Amino acid sequence: MPAQGDSWTYDLTVRTPPFRKTVYTARVQGATADAILEDVQLGDENVRQWAHSRGPSVVNLNLSLFSPYPVLLGEMFPGARLRVENNDPRTCGTTWSCQLSGRVIGYETVRVPAGTFNAVKVEITQSWISQGQTHDRGEIGGRTLNVWYAAETKRAVKFSSRGNASQYIDTNFDLELASYKVK
Repeated sequence: MPAQGDSWTYDLTVRTPPFRKTVYTARVQGATADAILEDVQLGDENVRQWAHSRGPSVVNLNLSLFSPYPVLLGEMFPGARLRVENNDPRTCGTTWSCQLSGRVIGYETVRVPAGTFNAVKVEITQSWISQGQTHDRGEIGGRTLNVWYAAETKRAVKFSSRGNASQYIDTNFDLELASYKVK
């Protein structure tokens, strides 16, 4: 379980216009068996606080990400299906049609700037259709978001998102762990 003060720094590479590279940080402010409160910051943007609760979900952490803490996801074994909640209204507004599914792919060795890790890979498939009446124009979108979790880091070591360009979120990016401090 992560503890207050644990922190992670990631390198973010956005692969669609406006292309950019920046730093993404997360720091635990508090943790219980059922929730983890953290501050996240993307580049020079304002710090944002988020309370992660038990269960798999897509969340708005200044990026649209899947649950970063494996301890809150429960047991993950290759082939397991995940029932994923959408807690990012930018990809599923009240008048939208949305689908999310997840599955545990299995174990892989993943190399990121912070090192090489034996990690569990999870794949999230997401699609959405927005209705034109609530936005300037409707949007049909989707993406596949892969996440790798390593036990020793207590948080995801890599996120890789690939999908259709979206007016609401970055769908093509890599977020790789550059450094971390855990107790």
